[in-house]
Formats: sequence, C-alpha cells, structure tokens
Amino acid sequence: MHSRDTFIGSYQKFFANRLLDKTFENKEAEILFLQKLKIQCGHNIVFKLESMFKDINISKDDNDEFKKSIFSQSIEESGITFNVDTLTNGHWPN
Repeated sequence: MHSRDTFIGSYQKFFANRLLDKTFENKEAEILFLQKLKIQCGHNIVFKLESMFKDINISKDDNDEFKKSIFSQSIEESGITFNVDTLTNGHWPN
C-alpha cells in the first residue's frame, strides 16, 4: 500500500466524521483542499470525497425544506428535533 493510499484512507475517515458531526469550520477551505487533492492525486481518488461533501449539502437542503413544511411544524410542537443525512452507498467509509 502506498503512502498516498494510506493518507486518502485516513483522510476519508476524518473527513466523514467532520461532515457527519458538522464540525468542519470553513466550507470554502474544504472545497479548496479537495480541489488541490484532485490535482495531486487525480479525479478518481477524490470522487468519493466530493460525493460525500455533496451528500451533506443535499441533506442540509432537504432538512431546510422539511423544516418549512407542515409536518415539521407539528413535530417541533411536540418537542422532537428531526434531522436526516442521506448518504450515497459505497462512498462513505465503514
């Protein structure tokens, strides 16, 4: 196993944790790093990482839309917090 593969595997796990825990500080910095990584490692290596980032953005948009719906109002009135992340199978680490 090459050191690049080791780095990408570790980075993917840490990146996934940051995305799912919503602990990444700067969205633009994450995008910039992925672009630089793509230049250094190639599109195929970074494709899954970009897909993970897109999943979180789509999930955020979906959650925002749900919060505007009638269903959400009745759920919030009952004191329940509802949040869903939709993840692409095969792109996220185990």
